[in-house]
Amino acid sequence: WLSGTLATDPRSRRLAARAELVRGDARAALALTGASVAPEDLALRAEALVQLGDFAAARDAYIAAGLPEEAARLQTWDGDWAGVAPPGDPLAEAVAALDPEPGASLAADGSPADPGAKSPEGLPEEGPLARGERLLAESAEARAAIDALLSGSDTPKP
Repeated sequence: WLSGTLATDPRSRRLAARAELVRGDARAALALTGASVAPEDLALRAEALVQLGDFAAARDAYIAAGLPEEAARLQTWDGDWAGVAPPGDPLAEAVAALDPEPGASLAADGSPADPGAKSPEGLPEEGPLARGERLLAESAEARAAIDALLSGSDTPKP
């Protein structure tokens, strides 16, 4: 019933896209914004992309819409910790260096993911005790970095 109006009136199309976003239908909102490069449409497209979980594309759309603050807000959602703080911020670098997932630095068999790791002939790359000690040390570093981040203090000492 709105097809004729939506095709000719950008304001009506944006209103319909906003309604679809409120209803939770991000795909319909994307279809309504089409390929328009109007800042209002780009902002709506970014909101739809956020609903769909495509944070990198949403950041690009927010930047194109002239909304860099909104784009910056999405950096942490997308896991872009390095881009959150200005370059050279030691606290941000310490937090960015943390593994995003526990054990992410391990291969599937539990050995270090570093292909250059060497061990004596016939021994596993890292035994269970060494792996436990390493994970404990990584955990302590992570807690110290998070505590420093939350308290606003200097970079934690390793």
